[in-house]
Amino acid sequence: MEGINNYFVRTFSSYSDYGQFKTPDFYRIVLREMGLEPSEMLHVGDNWKKDYIMPCEVGIKALHLDRKAKPGFCTITDLRQLGERITQV
Repeated sequence: MEGINNYFVRTFSSYSDYGQFKTPDFYRIVLREMGLEPSEMLHVGDNWKKDYIMPCEVGIKALHLDRKAKPGFCTITDLRQLGERITQV
C-alpha cells in the first residue's frame, strides 16, 4: 500500500470482518457503516463478478484489478494506477 494508502479511507474483508462472502447485501452494509451513498464509493478488487459486477449492481463505482490484462475502461493492472483513474470513474 506504500504510495497509495492516501486513496483508502478504510479496507473491509467480507469474510474476516463479517463472516460472509461478497454480495450486494455486503456492499450495502459497508455503505451503511461508512455513511455513504453508492456514488460516493469506489471499490477495487481482483474478482470480476464479486469485486466489479456486484458493487456496480448496488450503484458503487468499481475498478477490476487484473494484473495480467491491459488497462481498460474498468480495469487496472496495478493499484498505483488509482491516482490517475480515481477521477475518471
